[in-house]
Amino acid sequence: FFFLMIRRPPRSTQSRSSAASDVYKRQEYVLAIVHRLIRILPTYIVIVLVSWKVLQFLGSGPLWNMLVTSENSNCANRGWEDLLFFNNITGEDAANDCIGWGWYLACDMQLFLVMTLVSLFVMKHNLLGKAIIWALMIASLIYSYFLAYN
Repeated sequence: FFFLMIRRPPRSTQSRSSAASDVYKRQEYVLAIVHRLIRILPTYIVIVLVSWKVLQFLGSGPLWNMLVTSENSNCANRGWEDLLFFNNITGEDAANDCIGWGWYLACDMQLFLVMTLVSLFVMKHNLLGKAIIWALMIASLIYSYFLAYN
């Protein structure tokens, strides 16, 4: 996906002058980030609030209170990390997360932001931008290796 995003600038910017095109590209990508936040964040806020305040009233059973109480305290203490999309890098244990699958949205948002900036750089400096992409991929592989085997 990221390589497809880098191959060609958006069609609407190809016929503009260079200075106007650069400004338009930046505005277009800022709008893409805002659009993504508007699309994801309201639903995510509702899910965090329901998990924090409403979930305790939706069930019962021998383990229900134990599970829901721990999730309630996790959302009260760390729910803001989920809503800012950096709950995957705080170094805490995954058992203390407000929402267990929230790490995926955080990773997805972080990758979207980084690759948006990289793609803007690639459009301005094609060869150097591709070198940065390769460097990021190699750094990711090395980091994953050390996480897995150390």
